[in-house]
Amino acid sequence: MRPAGHFVLEPDPQDPARIVPHAERVAAAPARFGGWLLATGGRTEAVEGRAPEGKIVRPRFGSMDSAPGWYRSEAHAEIRVHRLAAGRKRGYFVERLPG
Repeated sequence: MRPAGHFVLEPDPQDPARIVPHAERVAAAPARFGGWLLATGGRTEAVEGRAPEGKIVRPRFGSMDSAPGWYRSEAHAEIRVHRLAAGRKRGYFVERLPG
């Protein structure tokens, strides 16, 4: 079995109105690539180091290989443009190691 892949997004919208179209459609996008959302902007609590500056969005995928396919897909590009226009963000892929 291949390790799961995760995308971690820390959006910090400077123009919250511009991220609304993204927020309304983001939940359905990972399903097309075998993924689902584990976290979608709820409360966070820092226990080590500093807390994220904004919310956390974290889709999980069946493998690290399918996560970039989702990110680069036309379906995600249609909604990603709204998030990118809204302000600062940090996003990265993480592979779950076995064990």
